Amino acid sequence: MTNADKIRRMKDADLAMVIMCPKDMANFSGVCAGSTCMECTERWLKQEVEEERTSENY
Repeated sequence: MTNADKIRRMKDADLAMVIMCPKDMANFSGVCAGSTCMECTERWLKQEVEEERTSENY
């Protein structure tokens, strides 16, 4: 198993402990959805993906 495989198998709560809070990401346009960064991140992980803007869909 690789480190990437281990990350892919992580539960949302575990992953929320190790990735950056969404409000600190450059493309974050929402409001922090939790009382802590970990809570905000876990809620963000469970949201549907917004369509990414590329040169093909402008």
